Amino acid sequence: MTAARSKSAVAALLVPLALALACGLPALFELRWSADDYAFATLLEPGDGLRVDWDEVARQGHERWLFSHAYWRPLVTLSLALNFAVTGGDPRGFGAVNLLLHLLAVACVAGLCRALARGPRADLGALLGACFFAVHPLAVEPVCWISARVSTLEVALGALACLALLAHARGAGRRAQLGAVLAVGAALASKESALAWLVAFLCVDLLDAPQRPWRARLALHAPMLAVALLYLGVRVALLGSIAGSELATPPLAELAGAAFHKLAVLVAPDALAGAALLLCALATLSHARTALPRFLLALGLCGAWALAMVLPAFAHRIETTLVGSRLVYGAVLPLALFVALRAAQGRFGAVAAAVALVGLLPAGHAALGRYRAAWQTLGSATAALDARADAADVEHPQVVVSMPFVVPGEIHPMSYPALGAAPFTAHVRPVISLAAVRYAQPFAPTLFGDPHPLFAMLEHGSAIAAWQADETRLHWPARAASAATLERADEPRRATLRFAQPVEACSIEALAIETDAVARGGVIRIATTRGSFGAVTDLRFGGGEPQGEGRRFTVDLTHHAPLLVAILGDIRTTSLELELDAGALRAVQPLPRLPVLPLATDPASAPADAAPATLEGWLATLRAPTSIATRLELVIVSPVAAHVVPCVAGEPVRMPRETADTIRTFASSALRADRLWYWFVARGADPGEPGAARSPVGFVALRSDA
Repeated sequence: MTAARSKSAVAALLVPLALALACGLPALFELRWSADDYAFATLLEPGDGLRVDWDEVARQGHERWLFSHAYWRPLVTLSLALNFAVTGGDPRGFGAVNLLLHLLAVACVAGLCRALARGPRADLGALLGACFFAVHPLAVEPVCWISARVSTLEVALGALACLALLAHARGAGRRAQLGAVLAVGAALASKESALAWLVAFLCVDLLDAPQRPWRARLALHAPMLAVALLYLGVRVALLGSIAGSELATPPLAELAGAAFHKLAVLVAPDALAGAALLLCALATLSHARTALPRFLLALGLCGAWALAMVLPAFAHRIETTLVGSRLVYGAVLPLALFVALRAAQGRFGAVAAAVALVGLLPAGHAALGRYRAAWQTLGSATAALDARADAADVEHPQVVVSMPFVVPGEIHPMSYPALGAAPFTAHVRPVISLAAVRYAQPFAPTLFGDPHPLFAMLEHGSAIAAWQADETRLHWPARAASAATLERADEPRRATLRFAQPVEACSIEALAIETDAVARGGVIRIATTRGSFGAVTDLRFGGGEPQGEGRRFTVDLTHHAPLLVAILGDIRTTSLELELDAGALRAVQPLPRLPVLPLATDPASAPADAAPATLEGWLATLRAPTSIATRLELVIVSPVAAHVVPCVAGEPVRMPRETADTIRTFASSALRADRLWYWFVARGADPGEPGAARSPVGFVALRSDA
């Protein structure tokens, strides 16, 4: 190799690495925890959260994670645990590893491009192709989002396997083959979508030697197929499933549409880059016709490779903000290889590739800017939570209902409790998630759309944090009284309860309505500071209790779903319009709290230092209170799980095994929670039926082996 050739080969490696480092380092210094990153708390010992729980790391290494049959990623779990053990809880330490993995992928891409590019400008093509991979906007998320470690590991290891396989195919010996086998096995242990790299290996093989004998080709790929089959066998043994996703496979047309969308974002993240890539592809036409077959082969193989990379993420789209781009990070590699192959064929191709590279920079800068804005948004939210840390204790935890939408997405409700845990905050405190009132979730299905848990925890003294995305602030619902005046209409069956000052939607739990004649029921219309909710959200009530010649209704408002919108949106109530089906209104009184449900033992009186119990042992001590209400339920809230258990008045509580297993899994196993909060609630089938009441909120300590 001549000195000039040697220098160009070194440049083809070092320039892309330097460019990737220059793009990634600024983000690294600003990097913060975000979204699913908080699930990292599951790997730490409960308590101060400053040590890795290696038993939990081992458990996640040989078991399915919670309810998912899709996710088994032991290498990611291990890498995060080792990362914490070495760098501590500073998120920049985790980002540094992500950046190093990206640099490894860039180096492998440079090696592949240089090995496969042919022509007078092979080294230049390799340099441009590797630089293209280094700065593509779809590579921003794998570096800037800690939880994208799954993708950075998979792609870095997959690219390394490609390079080792190519070296083995060219006679490098058994060590290269062993390296390829180990790399693909590690990629599969990082993310199940690594099965798509089997297509990549075939494409590299065909680009290298289209005429290779089939026996030699089979011998080259057989060990990789064996590793894939072994991986699938392990998945079945551990998870009971081969499937990589629990979502149903969409129709073919929808699948094709999603793939086309991802490929379009891949090829043209912005107009300039897309136009330049088109020029790069057309550059081949300026050469002799003999170059066309090679062009078509490269186009077909690189296209098939990219398609294989995007198909496993069929259930997700790449948003305009490039959220979700980590899912097609691996598809940038074949595109970069195609750029290198075209740039190596002539001057026009090299110029077009350089223009495409320049065209990528603005889109990458914009993507990085979105992460900076997201970190600032999330920082203000967590700072607001921390500012109220002193008001939270084990009896009165902070309650989080929703967190802001930040790149790469809204924080998963299962991660809310980690907002009060080290290393995510210096103000350690109990935080629980009641996001189920807003989102239907498998670990809290019975509270979806039901605001009554917010009423219960507010009355108990806990603060509810709800994020107002349009106003970029946290809202803390309060309970304040306001004088109310009953304004009667011309018709005796109609009246308006008007408040002197608009009141918080959570300040009124019930209405006591008295009529001077028998009434079948009525309707309540809620007027707010943002207008009326509308007829579809009117609350109809019936039932009631006889009272002389009239009737009395205690209308339970706490389960009225539209109030959830008002509470979370800081929408205040200005008046309540009432209309009876029959009879005339005598009096209307707003009640700040539902009647207290009497219990044989008041749960709020349980000592905080009571001996911890098992879940089954605690349930054995619970007996449902007496009540005349149609429905009686026990509500149990753990940091991440919330369930409603139907009860029979006066009888022991019998929790379904499935519910107990869910609470145990998401409380004790997922976050090693040692507390449960609970209360009883009674209500009728109709909001106006007698018996609506709620007990005080209690809590119970659970043993670590519960």
